[in-house]
Amino acid sequence: MDKTKKEKERYEEWKNKRKKQGNERWVKLRDDPDFWEQFLEQLADRGRLKAHLMLWEIPYGAYYRWINQNPERKADVAGALEAAGHSYAEAAADDIDQFDMKDPRFARLRLEQQRWFASKYAPETYGDRQRIEVEHSTKQQDHLAALKELSRRKLPNIKVINHHGDQDDNYED
Repeated sequence: MDKTKKEKERYEEWKNKRKKQGNERWVKLRDDPDFWEQFLEQLADRGRLKAHLMLWEIPYGAYYRWINQNPERKADVAGALEAAGHSYAEAAADDIDQFDMKDPRFARLRLEQQRWFASKYAPETYGDRQRIEVEHSTKQQDHLAALKELSRRKLPNIKVINHHGDQDDNYED
């Protein structure tokens, strides 16, 4: 019983030490502009985010926390991923000419994979969905806009009728 308890404590101590070392390493990477430049360049060149995070031994949680805290960095990553989408689309176009048709299933699979990455990383350009902007107005909104326009103009000689039905003097604005 004591042996398993000591092993658990040793394991917890080792795990905490490793986690602390990882956090220190990530903080150094996070603050290094050269790392980000290289990371974004790799990502833009047909890179996948998960593969690069694993390559640099960066946990998802730490990455997403830091990206969400820094909107400028988030925009940089989005731009790099969009560039990766364009890169995948170009690779698909290049591969069409180079495919060896001995195994057309493999060629089709590779082409579909590249098209999928292109549509996910650059959806505005290569995505299946089209975004259509529609301006919607109701008769009530149109009526209010017309009333506002009328209220801006000066209308001469408007007769105001009181609730008894008598006419008052001319009202001029």
